[in-house]
Amino acid sequence: MTKFTPEISIRDTEELIAIANSTSEDWQEDAKSQAIEELKERNVSKEEQDRVVSKWEKEHKQFEENYRKQLLLNATESYKIIDILKIIIFAPLYLVGKGFDYDSIWNLRKENYTKKVIQRIIAILSGLALWGIITTVSVKISEIERLEEIEAVDISDWEENRINKNNNN
Repeated sequence: MTKFTPEISIRDTEELIAIANSTSEDWQEDAKSQAIEELKERNVSKEEQDRVVSKWEKEHKQFEENYRKQLLLNATESYKIIDILKIIIFAPLYLVGKGFDYDSIWNLRKENYTKKVIQRIIAILSGLALWGIITTVSVKISEIERLEEIEAVDISDWEENRINKNNNN
């Protein structure tokens, strides 16, 4: 007989019912048979086990129904303006996978947030465009300032030294 940790005999009755009524993919046959024997020792009838399993099935069906309803609600949910602004500001980080939240496009699709997916894509593209414009303008301004600085330099001393050097040779 295989020993399990924790031992089958010290598990609570509902856990034993779950093991006894599980598939061989979930539990080894030896664990299932030990659970069935322990249930017999505890005088848990098959009818009581069936009631517990039936309750679990109802709870599972209710969970699935609630989940389906939530997926339908998710389809029309949208971002708040502040969230859209955050996405725009941090767009480059989201693009390289360094986002600060769990709202990746893949997760949103999985949870049926149809409207949020579209909003997120538009916000990221807008953010990338904004950062592209900011970067381009910054580079242009730096270039103009550098050229103005070059133009403002007085090179008359250098020219005079150069001319005198050429005349002496």
